[in-house]
Amino acid sequence: MKKILSQIKQLSKEKRHMMALFWIQAFANAISSLFINVFVFLETQSITFLIVYSMIYHIAIFIGFVGVGYLFGRIQKSVKINYLYGFLISFLSFVWVPLVAPSMTNLLVFAVVNGVGGGIFWMANHAYELAYTKNEDRDRDFYSSIEHAGSQIISMVAVIIGTILIFLAERIFHVETFTILFWFLPFVFLGSLPFLFSLPDHIPQRVSLTTMFRFLKWSNGRRVAWYYIFSNEQVASVAVTLFSVVALTSALNIGMWQSIVGIIAFATTLWLANIRRAGNRVQIMKYALVGYVVVYGMLMFSDISLYFYIIFTLGMIVLKPMYRISQHVIDLRSVNIISTQENGSFSGLLARDTILGFSRTFHLTIALLIASTINDNVLTAKVLILFYLLVTVGNWFIVRKVTQQ
Repeated sequence: MKKILSQIKQLSKEKRHMMALFWIQAFANAISSLFINVFVFLETQSITFLIVYSMIYHIAIFIGFVGVGYLFGRIQKSVKINYLYGFLISFLSFVWVPLVAPSMTNLLVFAVVNGVGGGIFWMANHAYELAYTKNEDRDRDFYSSIEHAGSQIISMVAVIIGTILIFLAERIFHVETFTILFWFLPFVFLGSLPFLFSLPDHIPQRVSLTTMFRFLKWSNGRRVAWYYIFSNEQVASVAVTLFSVVALTSALNIGMWQSIVGIIAFATTLWLANIRRAGNRVQIMKYALVGYVVVYGMLMFSDISLYFYIIFTLGMIVLKPMYRISQHVIDLRSVNIISTQENGSFSGLLARDTILGFSRTFHLTIALLIASTINDNVLTAKVLILFYLLVTVGNWFIVRKVTQQ
């Protein structure tokens, strides 16, 4: 721990401020990703609508990321201001929700606005990561590990605070369960103000649609495209939301349980920061993938009791950081692979998220067809888990090919 803290102090000012902005977004995401899907499902009692909500949300992320990113790449303006735009739009989306009735239409409007804000933020965040980190000397591995280690402890604190707010709403103030939560989240984004304007300007290279997808002519470029096509964490997220509601029955119980296990996830990420290096990323992902098959398979064939859900979440505490942090570094490396010398890394970043946007929509469309055909929430969730595992195993084999180049 002391070693890691000393290395953080040695990071450049730009990297420390990038981390701070990432962690603010992580704080809000920890609360929203845990409780918003639960909120949507409890309001509608439909996994089909939850899939539609997730699809609209990720299409909006695509618009914010690629649409706004392409605009800034064409007009040659610094993307730094997009940190502010992303936070501001997200701020407005959370202010709006408690002011309206939680109808399906209003939930979808929230998905659009919140998704666009998130997409704009992540576009700026990834652009700066590519500009200020590098693959050499474990720089990107270490930066990614510390970034996610910090987000683990911040997420842990966020979930605890979110749980307390839900408790206050239900037991003390006797208002709708999520009301105080929605009023609290906008103020989280105000914490970004000290860091927003201290970053240097970053003007990306000019982008062009005619050259953005030129990488598809190369064999490894096509492998990178397939790597993103075989990414479908959103399908698993929908299924796990239903499992959590069935097993724990309420948002308050879900928050309390996630608060208890959060510290273990933080310790796991710190451990991975010291053992991960460029040579073992794929191996760590392989071990995590084997674990995924075991814990997701157990949940899929279980009766979704509290006992099985607890075992699942304890397993994911260790496995998710193992898989996700290696994946994050490979994501950034893949952008370097598909970037052309003419367009630079920003063009590769937009091309990546174009493919990723279509991939998410495609997988969620399949999930929607499954849900519409089965018409049973629990059985649909189990089939979605099987679908997710098959795609994720395929993704790992593609990762092996990509990283060998």
